[in-house]
Amino acid sequence: MSRPLIASRSRGVLVGFVGMIVVAVVVVHGYLWWRLVRASTTPGSRSRRVLTWVLVILAAVMVVTFGGSRLGLGMDVERVVAWPGYLWLAVMFYLFVFGLVMEVPRAVATFVTSRRRRAAETAAPAGRAEGETAPVDEVVLAGAAAGGGPAAHGTATTGRPAAEGAAADAPAIDRRLFISRTASAVVTVGALATVGYGASRALGDPVIERVPIRLPRLDPRMSGLRIAVVSDIHLGPLSGRGHTERIVRMINGLQADAVTIVGDLVDGTVAELGRLATPSGPSNPAMARIS
Repeated sequence: MSRPLIASRSRGVLVGFVGMIVVAVVVVHGYLWWRLVRASTTPGSRSRRVLTWVLVILAAVMVVTFGGSRLGLGMDVERVVAWPGYLWLAVMFYLFVFGLVMEVPRAVATFVTSRRRRAAETAAPAGRAEGETAPVDEVVLAGAAAGGGPAAHGTATTGRPAAEGAAADAPAIDRRLFISRTASAVVTVGALATVGYGASRALGDPVIERVPIRLPRLDPRMSGLRIAVVSDIHLGPLSGRGHTERIVRMINGLQADAVTIVGDLVDGTVAELGRLATPSGPSNPAMARIS
């Protein structure tokens, strides 16, 4: 296979990968804007504009985070955008999942409130037909049209000012807007709490699990052999040299006879991450294996 053909295929794979990421980012962020921003804010409000721009910026940062190494931006740029990019990826994922879960209670609440509103609107004309007192605003308009009476001075037959009666009868906030804001608050709090817990666990010391293994017909000379199995180190823009040094210290403290790294060692190229892996040298087991 000729080199131009290989280069052409590589560019095609890169373009396809970036395109797939952009499509996924646009679809998920569009849903988040529709449910968390548009449904929870009023048209033309400052909060809607601010939240919209925040979503746009976070989406751009995430695209740069994923495509940084493939676009040749360098480790310095990747390190700047890695933390906000990956954190927003986690928050975005849980916002999307919790948002889908909340669709059911949101729909039920909207259905119930709509039925109650329609029932109230249907019952109002029937009640007035049976001789009930007309609403305050109708009394005021009738009095003003007649040119006299208490209503002409802006007071209803109940003795309350017209403005006060209307304000008391009007809801403080639209029911749909209240449901949307409540659902958005639940989704946001749930996502942030989940990501916060996960981040605290990820940034802490690696978890060590001691698992005894008993094998029949094992050579007695192998009895007591200690094997340290290490996974998910993820050397990359998110982790620095100190992360590697901490893992090496923990492995050396176990006094393992063999060290096996079973996957997810690096998130980048050797040229970019070689210096981060340098502290892994001091570990001196009798046997070592990387698989």
